[in-house]
Amino acid sequence: MRIGKLEYAHGGTVMFDGIEKLSPSLQARLLRVLQDRSVERIGSNAPRPVDIRVIAATHADLDLEVREGRLRADLFHRLSAVDIAIPPLRERREDIAILFVRFVEEAAERFGLPVPALLDMDLRLLEARAWPGNAAELKAHAERHVLGLRL
Repeated sequence: MRIGKLEYAHGGTVMFDGIEKLSPSLQARLLRVLQDRSVERIGSNAPRPVDIRVIAATHADLDLEVREGRLRADLFHRLSAVDIAIPPLRERREDIAILFVRFVEEAAERFGLPVPALLDMDLRLLEARAWPGNAAELKAHAERHVLGLRL
């Protein structure tokens, strides 16, 4: 029998990006795993213990998601032990150049290419952008830069 993702993560961390988008049935199943600290394999009735940390990321207002019934309140409370709010890039422009340089270095290594030069003017242009896609958009821009495409 094959083990599921949560059992596979035993002793580690599971990340849910867009937690509010889980279906109601998956929310209920995740809540049961968090409460019981166990999973049941498909076709089995025997619970298997799991020790996992859960990180749930979202761009949504989870209080609103709970009020409007899209996110279970009990799951929200179970997950909200530690709440870390990270402002969007447009609110922390001083981080854009630092992140971009790091993303360029990572992309160059991944593609096996040299790290291209960055001019101060390029970084100022990057800092002036709105970045509605936040870090993911900035990272894609860094990859294009490494590949020799226009910023």
